[in-house]
Amino acid sequence: MEEFKMKKISKGLYLLLAVIVCLTIVQPVNAKTKYTKAEKNLAYTLAVFQDSELLNPDSFKIKKISKVKYVLNKDNFEVYAACGILDSYRTITWKVDYTASNAYGGNVRESVYVTSTWNYCSEYDIDFEDYTDKTSYAKSSKSKSFVKKIKKLTSKYYKEF
Repeated sequence: MEEFKMKKISKGLYLLLAVIVCLTIVQPVNAKTKYTKAEKNLAYTLAVFQDSELLNPDSFKIKKISKVKYVLNKDNFEVYAACGILDSYRTITWKVDYTASNAYGGNVRESVYVTSTWNYCSEYDIDFEDYTDKTSYAKSSKSKSFVKKIKKLTSKYYKEF
């Protein structure tokens, strides 16, 4: 009699374990990725850059994302204000390394910079002498999972254009 009860309990435990395993496997598939406001804004800015600035937008591939902090020197405030771009380019907060096809069909590796107000500019558009580099390089490189999330969201936004 006790042996029969043990077999029943064992079967019940195995069934419970099987249900838990199934739920564990199924749950991540149904889990929706949550994005922060900064991730959404960065991805959208990159999608706009991809759509409007590249000769072959479909060749755009993000390679590396770094959190940077370039702050405009106070000496340059008047010049940037006169040009009407002071608020837009006061602080540069992201550096995104990417590859894309050039006019000759070859792949080139370049960087795009994103400001704290979600404007983008290439390394050729910035005079780095106008800025003070306050980047903490020990913490600047973003994780592979962060880069993967931004790639996925950028692709989604680009396809909506």
